[in-house]
Amino acid sequence: MDKGNAFPDLNLKMSKKIAQLTKVIYQLNTENEDNQVEKQTMQKMHRQELDEIVGEASQKVKNLTKELANRKEQINCIAQMEQLENKHKKEKENCLIEIQRIKKEFLVRENATSESYQLKLITLEKELSNTKTNALKNEEDFK
Repeated sequence: MDKGNAFPDLNLKMSKKIAQLTKVIYQLNTENEDNQVEKQTMQKMHRQELDEIVGEASQKVKNLTKELANRKEQINCIAQMEQLENKHKKEKENCLIEIQRIKKEFLVRENATSESYQLKLITLEKELSNTKTNALKNEEDFK
Protein backbone atom coordinates (compact mmCIF):
# COMPACT_ATOMS: atom_id res chain seq x y z
CA MET A 1 0.00 0.00 0.00
CA ASP A 2 1.00 3.50 -0.71
CA LYS A 3 1.68 5.72 2.21
CA GLY A 4 -0.13 8.67 0.60
CA ASN A 5 -3.14 6.53 -0.13
CA ALA A 6 -2.94 4.61 3.07
CA PHE A 7 -4.13 7.48 5.12
CA PRO A 8 -6.22 9.57 2.75
CA ASP A 9 -8.67 10.07 5.46
CA LEU A 10 -5.90 11.18 7.79
CA ASN A 11 -4.69 13.87 5.38
CA LEU A 12 -8.18 15.22 5.02
CA LYS A 13 -8.72 15.21 8.76
CA MET A 14 -5.35 16.91 9.33
CA SER A 15 -6.15 19.57 6.74
CA LYS A 16 -9.52 20.25 8.35
CA LYS A 17 -7.93 20.37 11.79
CA ILE A 18 -5.24 22.80 10.56
CA ALA A 19 -7.93 24.99 8.96
CA GLN A 20 -9.94 24.89 12.15
CA LEU A 21 -6.89 25.78 14.28
CA THR A 22 -6.02 28.61 11.85
CA LYS A 23 -9.52 30.03 12.30
CA VAL A 24 -9.21 29.76 16.09
CA ILE A 25 -5.80 31.47 16.04
CA TYR A 26 -7.18 34.22 13.76
CA GLN A 27 -10.16 34.68 16.06
CA LEU A 28 -7.91 34.78 19.17
CA ASN A 29 -5.60 37.32 17.51
CA THR A 30 -8.58 39.47 16.56
CA GLU A 31 -9.99 39.25 20.09
CA ASN A 32 -6.57 40.05 21.53
CA GLU A 33 -6.24 43.14 19.32
CA ASP A 34 -9.79 44.22 20.25
CA ASN A 35 -8.99 43.70 23.93
CA GLN A 36 -5.80 45.73 23.63
CA VAL A 37 -7.68 48.60 21.94
CA GLU A 38 -10.39 48.40 24.59
CA LYS A 39 -7.74 48.31 27.33
CA GLN A 40 -6.03 51.41 25.90
CA THR A 41 -9.38 53.18 25.60
CA MET A 42 -10.24 52.29 29.20
CA GLN A 43 -6.83 53.45 30.42
CA LYS A 44 -7.29 56.74 28.58
CA MET A 45 -10.78 57.19 30.06
CA HIS A 46 -9.50 56.37 33.55
CA ARG A 47 -6.68 58.90 33.17
CA GLN A 48 -9.20 61.52 32.09
CA GLU A 49 -11.45 60.67 35.03
CA LEU A 50 -8.51 60.85 37.41
CA ASP A 51 -7.46 64.20 35.92
CA GLU A 52 -11.02 65.51 36.38
CA ILE A 53 -11.20 64.20 39.94
CA VAL A 54 -7.80 65.68 40.77
CA GLY A 55 -8.84 69.00 39.20
CA GLU A 56 -12.11 69.06 41.15
CA ALA A 57 -10.33 68.12 44.37
CA SER A 58 -7.73 70.81 43.75
CA GLN A 59 -10.47 73.38 43.19
CA LYS A 60 -12.26 72.27 46.36
CA VAL A 61 -9.02 72.57 48.31
CA LYS A 62 -8.50 76.09 46.93
CA ASN A 63 -12.07 77.06 47.81
CA LEU A 64 -11.76 75.61 51.30
CA THR A 65 -8.43 77.38 51.77
CA LYS A 66 -10.02 80.69 50.78
CA GLU A 67 -12.98 80.03 53.07
CA LEU A 68 -10.62 79.17 55.91
CA ALA A 69 -8.67 82.38 55.34
CA ASN A 70 -11.94 84.35 55.33
CA ARG A 71 -13.06 82.70 58.56
CA LYS A 72 -9.71 83.40 60.20
CA GLU A 73 -10.04 87.02 59.11
CA GLN A 74 -13.57 87.14 60.55
CA ILE A 75 -12.34 85.67 63.83
CA ASN A 76 -9.54 88.25 63.93
CA CYS A 77 -12.03 91.03 63.20
CA ILE A 78 -14.35 89.78 65.93
CA ALA A 79 -11.45 89.65 68.39
CA GLN A 80 -10.39 93.17 67.43
CA MET A 81 -13.97 94.38 67.78
CA GLU A 82 -14.21 92.84 71.25
CA GLN A 83 -10.95 94.51 72.23
CA LEU A 84 -12.22 97.83 70.92
CA GLU A 85 -15.52 97.38 72.76
CA ASN A 86 -13.66 96.66 76.00
CA LYS A 87 -11.42 99.67 75.44
CA HIS A 88 -14.50 101.79 74.69
CA LYS A 89 -16.21 100.61 77.90
CA LYS A 90 -13.14 101.44 79.97
CA GLU A 91 -12.82 104.86 78.35
CA LYS A 92 -16.53 105.48 78.89
CA GLU A 93 -16.24 104.50 82.55
CA ASN A 94 -13.22 106.76 82.94
CA CYS A 95 -15.09 109.61 81.26
CA LEU A 96 -18.11 109.12 83.51
CA ILE A 97 -15.84 109.13 86.56
CA GLU A 98 -14.17 112.30 85.26
CA ILE A 99 -17.57 113.92 84.64
CA GLN A 100 -18.65 113.07 88.20
CA ARG A 101 -15.41 114.52 89.55
CA ILE A 102 -15.88 117.69 87.49
CA LYS A 103 -19.51 117.99 88.67
CA LYS A 104 -18.45 117.68 92.30
CA GLU A 105 -15.69 120.21 91.76
CA PHE A 106 -18.14 122.53 90.04
CA LEU A 107 -20.64 122.17 92.91
CA VAL A 108 -17.90 122.91 95.44
CA ARG A 109 -16.85 125.99 93.46
CA GLU A 110 -20.46 127.02 92.98
CA ASN A 111 -21.16 126.68 96.69
CA ALA A 112 -17.97 128.54 97.59
CA THR A 113 -18.77 131.28 95.08
CA SER A 114 -22.38 131.43 96.27
CA GLU A 115 -21.29 131.73 99.89
CA SER A 116 -18.72 134.33 98.96
CA TYR A 117 -21.26 136.42 97.08
CA GLN A 118 -23.83 135.99 99.81
CA LEU A 119 -21.31 137.34 102.31
CA LYS A 120 -20.53 140.21 99.97
CA LEU A 121 -24.25 140.81 99.49
CA ILE A 122 -24.81 140.85 103.25
CA THR A 123 -21.84 143.18 103.65
CA LEU A 124 -23.12 145.45 100.88
CA GLU A 125 -26.63 145.41 102.36
CA LYS A 126 -25.19 146.42 105.73
CA GLU A 127 -23.13 149.15 104.05
CA LEU A 128 -26.20 150.28 102.15
CA SER A 129 -28.25 150.28 105.32
CA ASN A 130 -25.51 152.21 107.12
CA THR A 131 -25.18 154.58 104.21
CA LYS A 132 -28.97 155.15 104.19
CA THR A 133 -28.94 155.66 107.90
CA ASN A 134 -26.04 158.08 107.61
CA ALA A 135 -27.70 159.80 104.68
CA LEU A 136 -30.94 160.21 106.65
CA LYS A 137 -28.97 161.42 109.64
CA ASN A 138 -27.08 163.86 107.51
CA GLU A 139 -30.30 165.02 105.96
CA GLU A 140 -31.83 165.61 109.34
CA ASP A 141 -28.67 167.34 110.50
CA PHE A 142 -28.65 169.36 107.35
CA LYS A 143 -32.21 170.56 107.88
